[in-house]
Amino acid sequence: MTLFTVSRYDSHGSLTTERPLPQNYQKDSLMLQKKQFLLGLIIIGALGGYYFYAMYQAVKNETINQLNAQQMIYAKQAAKGIENYFKDIYRVLKVFAETKNIIYLDKVGENTLKTYYELDKYNIKGISRIDKSGGVIYTYPETEFIGLNIANQASFQQIKTTHQPSISDVFISNRGYQVISYHIPIFTEGVWDGSIAVFINYEMISKEFFENIKIGKSGYVRVISQNGIILYTPNTKNLGKNIIEATGKFPSTVAIAQLMMEGKEGTTSYEWDMVGEEYTGRIVKQAVFCPIKLGNTFWSIIVATPEDEIFAVMQGFIRKSIVIGSIFIVIIILLVYVQIKYWSQQREEQLKRESDKALRESEERYHIIFNQAPLGIMQFDNHGVVVEVNKKFKEIMGYPREKIIDFNLLHQLTDEAMLEAVKITLQGQRGYYEGDYFSVTANKLTSLRAVYNSLKDDNGNLIGGISTFEDISERKQAQEMLEEQIFFLQTLIDSMPFPIFYKDAMGKYLGCNTAFENFTGIPRNEMIGKNVFEVYPQDLADTYYNSDSKMFKQKEKHFYDSYYPRADGSKRNVMIQKAPFLKPDGSLGGIIGSVIDITDRKQMEEKLESLVNIRTTKLTKAIEQLQREMQERQHAEEKLIASEKKYRNIFENTIAGIAQTTPEGRFITVNPAGAALLGYASPDELINYTHDIGKQFYVDPNNRKEMIDVLSKSDKYETFETEFYRKDGKIVTLKVVYKGVRNSQGELAYLEGFVEDITEIKQAEDAIRASLNEKEVLLREIYHRTKNNMQVICSLLRLQVNYIKDERITQVLQETESRIYSMALMHEKLYQSKDLSKIDLGIYIKDLANSLMVNYLYGHEKISFHIDVMSVIVSIDTAVPCGLIINELLTNALKYAFPSGAEGNIVVSLSTTSDNEIDLVIADNGIGLPADLDFKKVNSLGLKLVFNLVENQLKGRLEVNNYPGTEYQIRFTDLGKETVGYS
Repeated sequence: MTLFTVSRYDSHGSLTTERPLPQNYQKDSLMLQKKQFLLGLIIIGALGGYYFYAMYQAVKNETINQLNAQQMIYAKQAAKGIENYFKDIYRVLKVFAETKNIIYLDKVGENTLKTYYELDKYNIKGISRIDKSGGVIYTYPETEFIGLNIANQASFQQIKTTHQPSISDVFISNRGYQVISYHIPIFTEGVWDGSIAVFINYEMISKEFFENIKIGKSGYVRVISQNGIILYTPNTKNLGKNIIEATGKFPSTVAIAQLMMEGKEGTTSYEWDMVGEEYTGRIVKQAVFCPIKLGNTFWSIIVATPEDEIFAVMQGFIRKSIVIGSIFIVIIILLVYVQIKYWSQQREEQLKRESDKALRESEERYHIIFNQAPLGIMQFDNHGVVVEVNKKFKEIMGYPREKIIDFNLLHQLTDEAMLEAVKITLQGQRGYYEGDYFSVTANKLTSLRAVYNSLKDDNGNLIGGISTFEDISERKQAQEMLEEQIFFLQTLIDSMPFPIFYKDAMGKYLGCNTAFENFTGIPRNEMIGKNVFEVYPQDLADTYYNSDSKMFKQKEKHFYDSYYPRADGSKRNVMIQKAPFLKPDGSLGGIIGSVIDITDRKQMEEKLESLVNIRTTKLTKAIEQLQREMQERQHAEEKLIASEKKYRNIFENTIAGIAQTTPEGRFITVNPAGAALLGYASPDELINYTHDIGKQFYVDPNNRKEMIDVLSKSDKYETFETEFYRKDGKIVTLKVVYKGVRNSQGELAYLEGFVEDITEIKQAEDAIRASLNEKEVLLREIYHRTKNNMQVICSLLRLQVNYIKDERITQVLQETESRIYSMALMHEKLYQSKDLSKIDLGIYIKDLANSLMVNYLYGHEKISFHIDVMSVIVSIDTAVPCGLIINELLTNALKYAFPSGAEGNIVVSLSTTSDNEIDLVIADNGIGLPADLDFKKVNSLGLKLVFNLVENQLKGRLEVNNYPGTEYQIRFTDLGKETVGYS
């Protein structure tokens, strides 16, 4: 049998030959087809297997992601719930911590804590006030623990250190409850003064937030503290243990636990092969974890589900995938094995028949849905011509179908807003219309809401649009009626003179009246939709929030006093009345409240209370003052008696005379020493004898009168020395220190003071004074004779010069004469001085300089002198070397500074410095000294003498300036070591 032939055709297409192909070629071709088929089958199988594996992995990963997302939602919902629960507790405790009744814990404060516990005893196991040392001042309901010290508890140690809110780990209370302590600090005048603490029922937290979190049959929740303590777990044996210790056998959980203790959030998977002590085999779990932030600390929650349960969810998908894959492989094999082309043609015909049937069925369903739709539907082409409308559209618009079909919306539509919506739709955008449409044909006005959408073909080309119409006439009428009712109610509320507000069940403002706007200064539109924390300050918002929360729970009327801030910054005291209003179904709809301004009443009450307090305070102070005065008077009397006794003892036994006398000259009182000074045996004898002190005792009675005149004008003690007659007739010199004492009219009432016998002192002074006068006369005689002797020496030297021809010897003798003269002049000044030990250095310098000018200026008339000296009092030890220094320096200047009769000027100045030093300057503007001159090595006797006198005797400093001319500046202190006097 010939299966394959080879045909040949000529150039005109006619068959020339036809012969069968060789048998081998047919086999090779068949083998090739088999190989191609097998290769295609392998490729298709591999691609199909890879596709199903990839799809399986994608579905698995998506399933795990969805599971983790669901687990994360549960975890975050629990975390948010716990955080909000602790925030609510914080707000309440914060108010308590700032309430004086609780800070100082009086009966009102104790009742407040007790009431709070009774209102929330399902959630808390107790509430306590703790002092700063950790002592329990008050606790309820377990009052037997008052006085217990909890200073060693970690949560109290933390708040004591940080002065910030502190939350403890779960611990077992004295009564066996699992509780969490929450401490809020209390401050007294800015100083930490302990805390207020609640003990939260941890069983309630577990039931409320953790027990219901479970995905699948064996999913679970675990909660740990910041320190890794297990707070919640299905395996109750591990409660209170450290998670690292409890799960140390499972290394894969340690890394997760460390992340949780760092407060991080994430998803993970881990292997678990044991539950308790029971080996269960390898279990892979998918888990999520996130932190629960609680102020100073945090917890961390983990939600986990075994991966086996995820695969159980995927079993149906796996079975379906296997069936579909098998069908896919069989179909591919059949399509390849049989005539693919034939099968394709048959398949296309079948698909076409099915498609036609489906299209007919779809059109029928479309028409049914189209005509029975509750909304009016209109379809138009891209030219704006209506091609189809449904039954509801005809009812809404009032047009028959034949008048609507072929209606050109772009050219015939008169409603501008609807026309604009059509144009927007034909531009490829969505159009909207809402308004009142008037149908001329139906002669009716209809309120419509329409949405216009573009229609595009499979290639994205615009082919027209479709719109849906809704008749909203009834809804609009109902809304208008509702708006009228609301307007009426708002007008009614606005007409009320006192402020009114109302809120929804979430505490957000729904509205208020005009009086409330005016009272608060907050516009109504700014308040609606906001809660109290968005409108008022924190402290006021907390008060309002707590009141609202209380009323939401009790659903009863509530009255309380508070204050409202005004727009002008002032605060008004108010009484707030609130009442709940209910919805038709009986549920809570919200709050309606009114505000009554009680500021004037409060001020009157405060004024009255203040007046009572002032009167009470004044009366109390008056009583206290009276008591103090009585006590002070009693103490004063006691002190006066003691003082009188003490001073009477002093008065009687002192060695100085003490006396009181009248201005007229009688003794009022006198002590024994005073009587003895005048030679009397006792004070009584002296007092009885005396009737006129001035005439009887004063040697010169005028001294008494002068003393009275002085004391009548003075208010202090004055001292007088006068001579008195004693009883035996002897005269004594007494020093009287007296003071005048005046009466209420300011007149001299009596004299009082002390009397001392200074007779021997006066005699000694006279003897010393006579001796000093004798020594002064003798010293002046010595100065005078010394001066005369030196002048004699000067005269002898001057005479000797006249007989000597050697110029050098003559010069030496003249210099010696000048030096002796300077010392003689000093002794003359001492002789003339009142103080024989000191002289005025300024006057001495002037006289010495004038003398030198007379001796040396002959032949040097062009040299001028300028002397600027101040009066400086120095001792003789200072004056002698100063005179010699001035003599030497002035002599040198006159002799050598101005050669050949040159003009020049010599300056001598004397002053004192702020350091109490004496500054002597001698300068000339002559030729100056050689530049290399060294005072310590100079051969001149005069300059050597100057240098030695300054450094060795005056202990001073010498500075020589050579620019042109010569300036000698000498600074020293008085060798007498007394303060330099100058005028």
